Formats: sequence, structure tokens, C-alpha cells
Amino acid sequence: MIRSQDLFIDATNIKNLSKADRKNILNSATSTRECLVDGFKAIGNLMFWACDNETYPEDEMRADMANIGLLLNRGSEIIEATIEVGDIADLYLEK
Repeated sequence: MIRSQDLFIDATNIKNLSKADRKNILNSATSTRECLVDGFKAIGNLMFWACDNETYPEDEMRADMANIGLLLNRGSEIIEATIEVGDIADLYLEK
């Protein structure tokens, strides 16, 4: 499985990858994007309903919290990737 941070690659190298690797990158990118969007929606939904509403359905709350967990997990991978990309750029600036 390709990690989210593996998506931060030089786009010119994609053409040199196998069809299976390109498919894995596409699937991982799609999964990461969906996770982030669902997580942000869940945070908004959770915050809205949790504020004042005593009828917030427990199953919806659990699903929203699961999406928030996934958002935080994938988000941390993206943060790690940006740190790695920055470190690589810094290394090449020193040369």
C-alpha cells in the first residue's frame, strides 16, 4: 500500500512507473482525498450537532468520530510529507 506521503513525488517520474504502481498511486490519492473531505465534513457535522442537540444520533456520532480519526491520521501523514519535501529541498539548496 502506498502511504499518503508517497504521493509527494516528482510528477515526471510517474511516467517511468509500472501501470500497477500508477494505479496504486491513483487509488491512494483518491483514498486520501476522500478521507480528508469526509473528515472535515464530520468535524463540521459533529461540532454543529453536538453544540445544542440532544437528539444527535449515536450511530452518526460514531461514524463522524471515525472520520475525524481518519482525517487526523491522514493529515499527519501529509504534514510528515511536507516536512520531508522541505528537508529534501533544503538539502538541494545547500549544494
